[in-house]
Amino acid sequence: MKNLYLLPLTLLLCGSIHGQKDKNNYDSKWFIGFNYGATWSSSDIDNSWDVREPQSESLRSTNPTGWSLFLGKSFNYEYGKMLSFDLRGRYLRGHWYGQNSELDSSITSISEDAQSIYDQYNNAYGGFIPNYYTKLDRLSLELVIHLNRLREKTGLDPYIFGGLGFSWKSIMADLTTLNETGDNTLLYTEEQMLNNDLDFDFETNLIDRQKYFMPSLGFGLAYDFGNASIGLEHKTTFTRGDQFDGYVSEAPRLENDLYHYTSAFVRLRLGGSNNTRPSQPASNPSASGFTSCPTPIVDILNTNNTSSGAGTVVINAKLTNVNAVSQIKLTDKNNMPLPFDYDATTNNVTATVSLVPGNNIFTLKATTNCGTDLERLNIQNTTSSSSGFTSCPSPIVNIFNTNNVSVAQGTMAINAQVENVNNAGDIKLVDANQVSLPFNFDVNTNMLTATVILVDGNNIFEVSAVNNCGSDAEQIIVQYTNINCPSPIVNILNTNNASITQGTMSITVQVENVNTAAEIKLLNANQVYLPFSFDANTNMLTATVTLVEGNNLFYVSAANNCGSDAEQITVQHTNINCPSPMVNILNGNNSSVAQGTVSISAQIENVNAISEISFTNANQVALPFNYDFNSRTMTASVNLVQGSNTFYISAINSCGGDTDQINIEYTNTPCPSPVVNILNANDAQVNQGVMSISAQILNVNNTSEILFTDINQNPLLFSYNFNTNVFSASVTLAEGNNTFFISAANNCGSDTDRLNIEYTNCKAPTGVFMNMASPTVESPYVMVQASILEISDGAMVRLFVNNNQIFGFSFNPTTGLLQSNLSLEPGQNLIRIDFANDCGQGTINNTIIYNQCETPIIELIHPSASGATSNNQNQNIDIKITGTDVIKNNISVKLNGKLMNLSAASFTNQLLSFSLVLVPGINTISINVQNDCGSDSEVFTIDFENCIAPSIVFNGVQTGLITLQQGLALNITMNEIFGSQNISYKLNGKNISGLQFNPANNTVSGNISLVPGDNYFTVSASNDCGTAIETLHVIYNDCKDPAISITSLGALNGGTNVSVSNSAYTIMASLSNVKLAKEISVKHNGKNINFSFVKGKLSSNVTLGPGLNNFNITVNTPCGEASENLTIVYDDCQPPSITLKVPTSNAIQSTSQKVQIIAKLTNISDISQITLSNNGSPVPFAYNNGIIKAQVTLSDGINTVVINAKNPCGEDTESISITYEPCLIPDVVLNSSTPSVIMTSAVPLTVGINNYAASTTVTISVNGHSVASSYFQITNGTLTGSIPLINGMNTIVIYAVSPCGSDSETISILRCKNPSVNWINPALVNTVVTSESFTLQAMANNALDESNIQFTFNGSPVPFSFNSNTEMLSATVNLTPGNNVFAIRIQNTCGAANSNISVIYNPTIEAPQNPGNNNNGNNGNINNGKSPKSNKGNKTPNKTSKPKGGQSTKGSSSKQAPKSGQPKANSSSGNKVNSKKEKETPTPPETPIKNNGKGKGR
Repeated sequence: MKNLYLLPLTLLLCGSIHGQKDKNNYDSKWFIGFNYGATWSSSDIDNSWDVREPQSESLRSTNPTGWSLFLGKSFNYEYGKMLSFDLRGRYLRGHWYGQNSELDSSITSISEDAQSIYDQYNNAYGGFIPNYYTKLDRLSLELVIHLNRLREKTGLDPYIFGGLGFSWKSIMADLTTLNETGDNTLLYTEEQMLNNDLDFDFETNLIDRQKYFMPSLGFGLAYDFGNASIGLEHKTTFTRGDQFDGYVSEAPRLENDLYHYTSAFVRLRLGGSNNTRPSQPASNPSASGFTSCPTPIVDILNTNNTSSGAGTVVINAKLTNVNAVSQIKLTDKNNMPLPFDYDATTNNVTATVSLVPGNNIFTLKATTNCGTDLERLNIQNTTSSSSGFTSCPSPIVNIFNTNNVSVAQGTMAINAQVENVNNAGDIKLVDANQVSLPFNFDVNTNMLTATVILVDGNNIFEVSAVNNCGSDAEQIIVQYTNINCPSPIVNILNTNNASITQGTMSITVQVENVNTAAEIKLLNANQVYLPFSFDANTNMLTATVTLVEGNNLFYVSAANNCGSDAEQITVQHTNINCPSPMVNILNGNNSSVAQGTVSISAQIENVNAISEISFTNANQVALPFNYDFNSRTMTASVNLVQGSNTFYISAINSCGGDTDQINIEYTNTPCPSPVVNILNANDAQVNQGVMSISAQILNVNNTSEILFTDINQNPLLFSYNFNTNVFSASVTLAEGNNTFFISAANNCGSDTDRLNIEYTNCKAPTGVFMNMASPTVESPYVMVQASILEISDGAMVRLFVNNNQIFGFSFNPTTGLLQSNLSLEPGQNLIRIDFANDCGQGTINNTIIYNQCETPIIELIHPSASGATSNNQNQNIDIKITGTDVIKNNISVKLNGKLMNLSAASFTNQLLSFSLVLVPGINTISINVQNDCGSDSEVFTIDFENCIAPSIVFNGVQTGLITLQQGLALNITMNEIFGSQNISYKLNGKNISGLQFNPANNTVSGNISLVPGDNYFTVSASNDCGTAIETLHVIYNDCKDPAISITSLGALNGGTNVSVSNSAYTIMASLSNVKLAKEISVKHNGKNINFSFVKGKLSSNVTLGPGLNNFNITVNTPCGEASENLTIVYDDCQPPSITLKVPTSNAIQSTSQKVQIIAKLTNISDISQITLSNNGSPVPFAYNNGIIKAQVTLSDGINTVVINAKNPCGEDTESISITYEPCLIPDVVLNSSTPSVIMTSAVPLTVGINNYAASTTVTISVNGHSVASSYFQITNGTLTGSIPLINGMNTIVIYAVSPCGSDSETISILRCKNPSVNWINPALVNTVVTSESFTLQAMANNALDESNIQFTFNGSPVPFSFNSNTEMLSATVNLTPGNNVFAIRIQNTCGAANSNISVIYNPTIEAPQNPGNNNNGNNGNINNGKSPKSNKGNKTPNKTSKPKGGQSTKGSSSKQAPKSGQPKANSSSGNKVNSKKEKETPTPPETPIKNNGKGKGR
């Protein structure tokens, strides 16, 4: 058996080590499998697991075995499915054995043959050790449920299953053995059975092979290899009876027989293959109404396994089923993240990556809630130092800030070192949304600095750098918690529940911490929005509202990004006979229009002047209108804004008022932006760990346009109903603050809403009774147990019996177990437990019926014992019968086996009296009594002899006597007895002596010694006619009076009045001469409470009530009664306590002048017990339901806010130190004297920075690149500096930011240079060529644009091309024989340049030979980049053309001198050319490079 289970465990371990991801074979649905294991049962007979030693080697051992085959098909077995299902058929074959270890006479067999053998064993040995051997075959159909997603991810496959089927079984038993000769069947001896010395041939048939219909349940664990699985499983089959093992127990059993099968298995899938990637589920909704969740797909478009000699390569990829850039990751072979660009419109990813010599592996991975996909790209870089390439270092980025840091300020400085970059243009700083941010970069120190603005929650910033040799990137995560964000406070100043008779009233409300009137709502009881006015300077809202007859409810609410608040007012209006205005807007409400204006009409009744009418928009701005008193119609034409437009028309007179509103949706284009509105209350506090979030999202086309994330930007699951436009999601909350974002974006725009939830891990209590199976009991005491969870204080649990509170029960807060031994009243008893905590309360009830029922007891009175002899044929019989509800009909009497008629018998005061007629000889009388509690029976005999039998009479004492004396004197008359030899005496069943028989008067006299309690003295006397037996019942009471001594704390010195300050108290007492707990009662204020009584010590844990608590302990025993009282005074006065809620710290800094203070107070009964002050001055506050709220106006510097709470029992104080620094938003002011056009490389700049402070950071960027702070300085809020410019248009942005806000200004400055011309081909004047077609090349320096150039050939304009990046001008023309003149004129904002050059076309002469030159027929004119003196290294002879730093320009050739004797080129730009007498002329470079201001010429 051990090897059986070791094998699958070993295979599971190996499978876990060598398993492959995505190994599930979804192509095949059919499978087949084999099990092998053990079958066994749970029944009346124990299972036999040990190997027996049979008497013959041919006999079997008793090891249970079983095997099965199964075939099935999988359903819902698809990639990404949470659950999958199997339907399989199984054939099972098994056999097992059972045998008890002790003799048992309560077992019967359902086989008559076996039962007859059992009867022989019962008669011979008083029982038999039952055994059996079962053979079983089963066919069943089973449904299996798998965790499909878990199997995909781990290979582990836990599952459950259930089935229905038919079982065929046969059962045999080993009941007999053979004698030595083998010809006789014998019973086993008792010794053989007890020593298990059986032959195990199972010769007796208990159950022939029969068929049964049975259900089964099971579970299993497998490891999935794709096409194969191995594992373990167990199943239990329910036989639905107690005879499955062939035996039936006469003792009541709570369970039917069960049989089990535990096995190891192998499962093989038929057909299919192991897919490395599953096919994508369809995106259409399934028939069940659910939408599948498609996994992402990564497709790299580059060719894999290629070679490259370049230092970098561009990776292009296409992604599917990806929603955000955060779901994508690109890494190199060292698993380092690399920067990339992602276009959400095209789903394309592009990245420029650096190659290292040798093999380069890049991995692109996409992960969503639905799955993960990745692809790899291998590129072999053939670049090496030996090939002639110079070393090309990739950029290195190193951020100096600490990662994953938490800050409280709204901005922070980022510092990073960026190596191996040429300028700031090689660097990018982006946030989590891939938005570029401004920064400064110092090329001398390679240091990047930037000041960034933080948002509440997680902030991610990435610094990346790229050059021609490679790239690098690093990111930093910063957690920002905004502590200075006050929630709105609403305070209605009108009197609540006022009664007025006017039809209108004015409402005045103070609303703090709102920015605009749009953050405020005024509604009536029907949730209709009402117009109002709001003064942002005084924070006062005013509105005139119309009242209806009866109760009027108005609500004012305010909400900002930090929270919300609301109040309501109730007004009772009694109408008088005065018509109020009636307003009815005639336009259709909630209409959509495409035009920007619309006409509004309304019918207005009962107004006397236009001044009684008000027409406003949603911002409470008054709008013009016309009113016709004849038709009582108001008309107006209004301009609409994009989106929703709300207008209000109100009319008010002295009798009342009325308001109507209209909503108009204006869409000026057929492309509405999304609108997101979270329906949950913001800043709510909950105590459940899971909550539902709902939102209304308009103008989205599919769910991919919706993003639901937490504070860490992790995408979360949701559902969206396109019919109702309702978004819904279920989220799991973390302890504390939870922030969620719902964003929607389409081609027309986007919208985002935010929800804050405060989760306190608080669970409401629950309770359930335990071990309460029977509702009816026959004992007056019952142990009640209950499980009460989420209760930490036993004082919050109360126990009641019949609405009387019970104290002193046992409660363990750790386990939640409540225990109490309760005293019941006869009949129905209602048990109730109440419990509560801060999160809720609960009650559980149970009913116990105490049936005070006594079993009948029969006691012979006359005759007093069986075996009496009588010579009187007519006998009077007296029998005492006790018990509950016993009547004569419950009694039956038989005389010599025949039922007697008791109609003449009397049954009064528990005494049954009747007469019977004896027959000669022994007469047997049997009596049987039965009630609801049980039964009793008694059999006695009377010997009727026709002579005078002896009789016995006790003189002076009666049976049932109770005496306090241990010695009892007896005097007994013995009639018809003539000697002591025929008399015997027994006391309590034992023969005694010492009594004297007096033959003179036939009496027996003497003393007997009694034992405490019941004593039975029996006298027997015989003569020839019979025997007389009489029993005297005497009770000896040796009682001692009980005594009580209270030993509780405070009462040790004899005092009975105790004062305590704790509600928990233990009553303790020592009790003497008390044996039973039922003889004791303990009462608290007159009500019984529970207690424990062990070895004379009584204790009870009680919960005291405030004031006097009276306790009484009473003991009532058969020997007497005792009682003691104890009075305890409980003083429950508690001092107040203060717990800060907002702010959470006692020392904070604030840039807002008004802060909100919220605290929780306990043990405060009146607001007068609270004071709140700031720097010693009182501060008004509101107090409700134990919460104090106040808005404190701060002074500059340190403010000390003190909350004090004091009651008669004590006081508590909380002090909060708030440092207030006014926060001003910087203001950038430009100087009007800044030029718009400049020729110098830098522009002097003077800018005013109003509200400049030490926390203000100023950055300047030129064309998106930050300017180092060394180029400018700030003094007293004035920025001055000299800002470097590039050629052409320069966009300068001055950006100032502080914790309070930011401002920026933009300047556009054109930097230009005087234009110039550099001739490249021809490079010399009067160059002679022999080919008619000629390509001219020249550098048009500082031309900026083609429109600034005039180009002529032989005096006529001809087409040319101009590259503004390289400043190269080129044109191809057909030359005329002789002299050809080219002229170029350049004119820009800064000046003009003119230059011409001549080319002589002579087709008749042979071109001079110049080895290595071939330039489209122009050979001999240009020297291929080398001067006649072989200027090594391509250095320029003219110093003015040497690049900055003295280094040669990469890939360029310097300008060469002309031949000797040739004329100079005519150039108005002053670019002179040296002349030398040489026939060969230099050749121009094939790819000219723009000078970029670092040197003149090439």
